[in-house]
Amino acid sequence: MFFKNYKKQGGRMYVKRIALFCILLFGCSNNENSSYFEKAKELCRQRYCVTEISEFENDFLLSPIDIENVSLDIEGNIISGNTALVKFKDNVSLSNIQITLDEIGAKISAFIPDVNIFELKFEFNSAEEIEESISTLLASGIVELAEKNYVAKLESLDIESSNENGLWGFEIIKLAEAYHFIEQNSITLHQVKIAVLDNGFDLDHQEFSGLDYESFDFGDIDNDVSVENLDSDDKGHGTATAGVIVAQNNGFGLSGIAFNANLIALKLFPDSNKFDNKTFLRNVVAGIIYAVKKDASVINMSFQVFVNPSDIGFLEIAVNYAYAHNVVMVASSGNTGIDATNHFPSAFSNVISVGATGYDEYGLENRTNWSGFSQNDDPDILTLAAPGKDLRLLGIDNSFAIGEGTSFAAPLVSGLAGLLKQIRPELNPDEIRKIIYESATEILVTYPDGVSHNWRRINVLEAVKKATHEMYLPNHGIGKNCVVSSDCDFDLFCISGICTETCFEEKDRDQDLGVSCDNCNLFSECPVGTTCKSFDQSFGRVPLRICL
Repeated sequence: MFFKNYKKQGGRMYVKRIALFCILLFGCSNNENSSYFEKAKELCRQRYCVTEISEFENDFLLSPIDIENVSLDIEGNIISGNTALVKFKDNVSLSNIQITLDEIGAKISAFIPDVNIFELKFEFNSAEEIEESISTLLASGIVELAEKNYVAKLESLDIESSNENGLWGFEIIKLAEAYHFIEQNSITLHQVKIAVLDNGFDLDHQEFSGLDYESFDFGDIDNDVSVENLDSDDKGHGTATAGVIVAQNNGFGLSGIAFNANLIALKLFPDSNKFDNKTFLRNVVAGIIYAVKKDASVINMSFQVFVNPSDIGFLEIAVNYAYAHNVVMVASSGNTGIDATNHFPSAFSNVISVGATGYDEYGLENRTNWSGFSQNDDPDILTLAAPGKDLRLLGIDNSFAIGEGTSFAAPLVSGLAGLLKQIRPELNPDEIRKIIYESATEILVTYPDGVSHNWRRINVLEAVKKATHEMYLPNHGIGKNCVVSSDCDFDLFCISGICTETCFEEKDRDQDLGVSCDNCNLFSECPVGTTCKSFDQSFGRVPLRICL
């Protein structure tokens, strides 16, 4: 397996293959146990890194994206670059890595810490030769994983400058009512960070005035994430997605769903027209890891990685890393109107996948005909829906726009996840997902085959109520056995031997009383004409609350 390229590359390569064989078979080199970051820096000192590689905070080593060595097909799609991703096995020696790099004619162009993933840049630009080099890496026995540097593309159907209202989507999810509820009940909002992985951001927009943010550009390797090329497609994509989440509540234009959260603006997609709002998997992985290390609570990903379903290793490593660090990940389900089973990163079970709704020709809220969906109603493939058609968005240069796409449905969910983390910072990603899912409004939507399905479209008011209510009911025991006046957890009542949230009529409290209202607890509503009141008498451990 070490000699398949001998005729093509000559005797020099033969000598290197023999040396590599010696190291692997007989352990001819010592085994350095230094960290991979230290190994990466030492390799750079020994000129095994590309000359333009830069070291920056949190142990990242990155070089700018190599736009010149990207090959495009006749339709302008990226078909190959001159890079690949690799993860070496634990405790592989520096010598082994050096000989392997010589063997395949590659240098290091990036190192992503914590997950210890390297990007390798080859001396050639042939897709066939890169495939051969990946095969050589996998056969060498010193790598855990090696894959092509797959392409990711932003998802948006349309963004057009407009002064139209476009606020129906924010209204139907009851955003204003949710904030009225928060203010009315003096609910404290803690500070959280929400990361948006996208293209450029116009952070000078008046709707971001006063916003606390951090930023990084993974293409140019600096902190300037501004929109540089105003002629590129989707030039306002990053600004629009971020605005849905954190546009400031200044009484002008638009208020984001989590307007008092902090933003981590990460520019993954270069402005170059040649890239046409595409980037490489290296930037996606680095962006996710960077967001986690910057203490993001939520990550929004309004793009698709065009990865072979059998080669999801590096993307899955990044997603699992974020999930293990208690980060809620939200992704768009795609704009092709097909089953999203192989749409990544949204198809990962650790990611909340979001479809888009809009008004149909009958004036009903329905699935947009371009939104991704789950044919089998798998909540991992399509978890939630949110408005994604004819939405008011932020544009470039203090403008506003009307846009559509799952790109803008996803940040509505990201914003809601961030808002719930502001209310209850201790919630983990599964708990956030459960609250949003169970509080969502069920709507009937139509799939391309004409069959109707039940979707859950987010309801911010009900999600906030549910999160806040559960905050006052830790480990509540609904459904467990009890006896009257005892054995029920906080804010529950014992009826017919079962702990329940049911409220009572003002009658004899020693009897099993019939229900007259729903969930008369801290923040629940009573029937029209009645009010939820508290009394000192109690069946359980707190004053009884009844509808009067």
